[in-house]
Amino acid sequence: EIHGLIQRVTKLGVPHCIAKISQKTQYIAKELYDISLLAKNCENIVPNDAAFTQSEPFCFLLGANGGGKTTYLRALGVNLVLFLAGCPIFAKEAEIYPFDIVLSHFPMDERFDRIGRLDEERKRTEEILNLAENKSAFLFFNETFSGTDDKRGFDLLTDTAAKIEGSKHFGLYVTHFHEVMSL
Repeated sequence: EIHGLIQRVTKLGVPHCIAKISQKTQYIAKELYDISLLAKNCENIVPNDAAFTQSEPFCFLLGANGGGKTTYLRALGVNLVLFLAGCPIFAKEAEIYPFDIVLSHFPMDERFDRIGRLDEERKRTEEILNLAENKSAFLFFNETFSGTDDKRGFDLLTDTAAKIEGSKHFGLYVTHFHEVMSL
């Protein structure tokens, strides 16, 4: 329940607000929190800002393992879904556009009774891009294509990035492919 969650985070000093509805396509937030960390009994949650604008709608996030990349992605995603549901979000302040659709790709656990991991990731990525077509979309990708060698993974990432850029979607792509800096 949202009320109970707000009471719990308030006791921990985590701010919450009703985000302003933006007329411009953007996702701006100050001191955004990943409150899903509460499920892991984390009480010292570090906030981050978000600044996805029409001039910089899509970002790649690189960093060391355990450096908080996925935590940042979750903070963005959870709070965006809360906003779209009409709930308070866990930030000091925010102004967010009401995107038509929010889609995410997180690697699935490997199973041997289905197609291979790479083929599964390619298929789901294509499905995400098809679902987002002609919509105001915010896309989240977490280490997509990391199940293959660096060259092939980076080539697939580059192809996906080109499709996203051409569509004007917003989003975040967490990756370990440092070559992404060349894009």
